[in-house]
Amino acid sequence: MQNPIKIYWVASVWAKWQIILPAESRKDFQIEIWKIYNIHSISVKQGKKENEFIAFSIFDSEKLKNCNNKIEKIEWVDRIHKAEIKIGTKFQFVIPAEIRKVLDIEHWNNIIVIWKYPCWLGFIKNDKIDYLFNFIKEDLFNNEKKWKKI
Repeated sequence: MQNPIKIYWVASVWAKWQIILPAESRKDFQIEIWKIYNIHSISVKQGKKENEFIAFSIFDSEKLKNCNNKIEKIEWVDRIHKAEIKIGTKFQFVIPAEIRKVLDIEHWNNIIVIWKYPCWLGFIKNDKIDYLFNFIKEDLFNNEKKWKKI
């Protein structure tokens, strides 16, 4: 399968708005301590309703170039609230205030960590898991169509 999605364990939001990255995700995404990564919120558009913010992701600008902008082709995804984060010595980072606000992230919330090879690490709240399943279904459907063409 091309560009798989991998789901890791759930991470908790700590008292200082920090998330510690799961060990396996550090290795897969090749996280570097003290490196600056881009972070942005993700929203979905549902018909005529306003966009609903469901998740955020971090990515390395250099790695994103190798993705051929495949992320941007997913029509139901909109990315705003861009910022930068720095990974600390314990592989933790602070969720920026603007992203916490639009996603309604509270202390001790559980966040599902996913990885879209090789492009980004995504973080979605447990109460938005339906969107994650829809994203996976869409990804599988698109890959299935590609395989049928071969």
